[in-house]
Amino acid sequence: MNERWKDHFEHDISFHRKTAAIYDHVNTEPRLLANDLLFAPLDRRVAPGDAMLDLGCGTGQMLRRYAARFRRAVGVDHSAEMLALARERVPAVAEGRCTLVQSDFFDYLETCRDAFALVTCVGCLHHLPVEAFDVFFARVRAHLPPGGQLLLAEPVDTHGRSPPAPVSRWNARSVMATRAALMPMEESDEAPIREDVLLGKPRAFGFERVAASRGWELFQHAVPATVLDRLAMRWLHARFGGDGNVIAALWRAV
Repeated sequence: MNERWKDHFEHDISFHRKTAAIYDHVNTEPRLLANDLLFAPLDRRVAPGDAMLDLGCGTGQMLRRYAARFRRAVGVDHSAEMLALARERVPAVAEGRCTLVQSDFFDYLETCRDAFALVTCVGCLHHLPVEAFDVFFARVRAHLPPGGQLLLAEPVDTHGRSPPAPVSRWNARSVMATRAALMPMEESDEAPIREDVLLGKPRAFGFERVAASRGWELFQHAVPATVLDRLAMRWLHARFGGDGNVIAALWRAV
């Protein structure tokens, strides 16, 4: 573990140890349709290849989304509890095409010698100290050959802008309205990040942007999503998502 950020990461590990059992119920399931809407413009641009690396893989959302496009996949997370759930839920693990590694991903990037066609890191950068971002991009770039891709998605700082009223009203009646209370009162060390970290900063480390997508956090009213969920959330995303608080971006190494 990187000694400079040891206390920060240990607090994060402790938080995820406490919340792993309910993580998908509270964080993943209510966002499944919203994530499909957010990632749709990027999905068709993610090129298949030999190997994929998912940093901060958690319970395996990105591995479930993209691992089938690659001959092999690696998921890295510092939470043993999250990885235990990923082993049960990622088909590529059972098929023998996906390896899960318990590690601080800075340590993994420093010691691993493999190259990857795709590196994903979703919902992780906002857990890091701001001073760690440069180290992150430099180490990821070292594992991507020219043409390799980096996919990021994070909540971003809206400088005080609130969601539009129709988005707030929709979310107030969603499953998240009740499920959020199941999370412990203690919070992990996280905060929205500046949007330029996703939309501009990788250029300084040898990347060019392929595509980006943006939306407000939206939560389903039912799990699985109903026809009403699909119709209403598509409209809300199309109408209001352009200045939302979540950004996904796909970059290519040059």
